[in-house]
Formats: sequence, structure tokens, C-alpha cells
Amino acid sequence: VLSVLTPYPSIHVEKLAPSQIRSDTLSSFDVVIFSGGASHAQAHTLGDDGLEAVRIFIENGGGYLGICAGAHLALASSPLGLGIVNAQKVVADEWRRGKGFVDIELTEEGRNIFGDVQEIFKCRYANGVIITPLQDPALPPYTIGAYFRTEIADNDTTKGAMINTPAIVMSTYGKGRVMTISSHPENTPGLEHMIARAVVWVAQ
Repeated sequence: VLSVLTPYPSIHVEKLAPSQIRSDTLSSFDVVIFSGGASHAQAHTLGDDGLEAVRIFIENGGGYLGICAGAHLALASSPLGLGIVNAQKVVADEWRRGKGFVDIELTEEGRNIFGDVQEIFKCRYANGVIITPLQDPALPPYTIGAYFRTEIADNDTTKGAMINTPAIVMSTYGKGRVMTISSHPENTPGLEHMIARAVVWVAQ
């Protein structure tokens, strides 16, 4: 994520330690990005104070971009997460579904952000979260930016659970914008620019 954003002179990227997030350093920035890894490790590392600092940052107008684990961290259904996206997991076995390339198709809303790409395209996937609406009345519904059109379901995981579910969603939390991406465009040749466009959108 750092390397694909570095070429853009209008985007300044800085890696923050959890202690900096807990100490209100986020207020100096426009966007916070949580990338791939393990959402439970991200949550435990931040702690309750860090998670609350991220929520306050977004509520006050900051942007949030969550990629793979960062997408899972944002779910309202996650007991160890941020609770900022009105969504829940479809299956519990997404963490071991496997890695590879899947087909993704942008919606009209997605094309407005990422470019007018009508075709289905390949994107790297690595055990990303599969979501469905939660219908929490305290949160706005999300808008779908892209769908998964194929799936990976290795290791005896649930087949058919991923196809036609959201790959990218956009929402708001307080005054801030939120986007989650369950796949890895930052690690897919030719799609790296999607991260910069996502940053610009959540920063508005």
C-alpha cells in the first residue's frame, strides 16, 4: 500500500504506530488505511482506546480505507472491530478459503470512483471477508462498488458463498467516508491505481 501510493505527489503517506493512533495523531491526517493481515491482531494491537480513536477520527470527518483484514475490522458484526460498516460475514471460514485471482465487476457507483471499466477483471484475493447487510438501524446502509463474480473455496470451505457478494462497499460514519475492499488491488498488476482513487474518495 505504501509503495503504490508513493508515486502520487498529492498524497502524503506515513506509517503510524498503535501508540500514535491512541494519542490523537490521526487528527493531523485526512485518511487512515488498514491493510491486509489479521483483523483480530489489528484490534488487539490497537486496544479499546485505539479503536475508539479511529472511530472518533472518522466520525469527525476522517476517511477510512480497509483492505482485506482492514475490511473485516470495519464490520459492525465483529466483536473486536470498529463497528462502522452495516455488514456481517456470510461464512465463518473465509479466513482459510485460499489465495489466487477472482473475477470482479464494478457497479455504476464503483465506475464513478475507479474509472469507467465495463468488463469483468481479475483481482488478487487472499482469504478476504465475504459480507452481507446487517441491517443495524444505528448505521446507514452501504453502497456496493464491485461484486465478486467468481470465488475461491479451497480447504473444504463453503462453496458458492462468495459469488455475487460485494467485493467493495462504500458508506459513511458520522461525517466521514468509509470504503472496504475485500480483495487486493494494491497487489494486482495493473490495478494499483485503485488504491489512490479510493484514498481520494474517502478523503472528500
